[in-house]
Amino acid sequence: MAVMKEANRRLAAIQKKAGLFIVVAAVLAAAAIVYVGIRQGLFTPTTKVYFIADSGYDIFEGQAVKMSGFTIGKVNSISLEESAKVKVQLSVDNRYMKYVKANSQVWLVKPGYIGGSVIVITPGSAGAKKASGGIILSFHRQKSLTQIATELKAEISPTFKDLKQIIAYINDPNGDIKKTISNLNELSSGMLTTRRNLNALLGHADRDLSSASGNVNAVADSAKQTLASTDALIKRVDSKLPALLDKAGKSLDNVQKTTEDLRKATEQSAPRIPQLIDKASGIADDTRELTGALKKTWPLRLYIKQPKEKKIKVDSFE
Repeated sequence: MAVMKEANRRLAAIQKKAGLFIVVAAVLAAAAIVYVGIRQGLFTPTTKVYFIADSGYDIFEGQAVKMSGFTIGKVNSISLEESAKVKVQLSVDNRYMKYVKANSQVWLVKPGYIGGSVIVITPGSAGAKKASGGIILSFHRQKSLTQIATELKAEISPTFKDLKQIIAYINDPNGDIKKTISNLNELSSGMLTTRRNLNALLGHADRDLSSASGNVNAVADSAKQTLASTDALIKRVDSKLPALLDKAGKSLDNVQKTTEDLRKATEQSAPRIPQLIDKASGIADDTRELTGALKKTWPLRLYIKQPKEKKIKVDSFE
């Protein structure tokens, strides 16, 4: 009997412990469920807003809805409409609905090259009306890398085509670019030759200038000596010029006096000049007669040679 009682006491203790364990486990499970519900927003009051998309690509239920980097809700459901459009229902926490305005926009963006897409609601303007439940917001899809690459290719293709034509034009051996480069090469070679000739010419010019500089120095020294001699001569002339001018004045006075005396003598002898001329003519005639008589006198005739007759040469008309 004692053994049975001891066994019953142990069984009752085990039952108590098992019941306590079950209660604790149930509490913990309920707490976990509540925590997960809170984290998932199951117990948070929300407002339903919508947007219409062309396709449901990259949109799925439970997808996060963000605003300014904060999660404000999630995608609640996705449905295909009769017009083949996709209607998406969003659940936004009521505490964030004050930032959602009637002109807010929904964007489907991909934050990185790797990872899922995120739905972003942009805040509306400050003066816009607040959005209410059931509002349909405008939707925009961020361009994917493929779309960006396609558009970029379409924009760059004409540029590449023009670039290929430009390169072909530059590489054309008969084109203007090649001919211009060839002409520039010839011009540069000619300029090098010209530079060498100019250097040689400058060398000769330097030597000539050095020689000319020596000659100029010699001429300058000679000019200095000449100037010194001229200066001395000028000083001598300056010292003797007053005396010479004085003598010249006196000489001019004497010449004037002599001229006056000669004029007076000429006036006094003028009446006698005709008589003197007549007497001189008579004396000349007597002298000619006396000379002719002497030439015919015998002793003198032998010593006086008679002039020979000379024939006059006449030029021929031929």
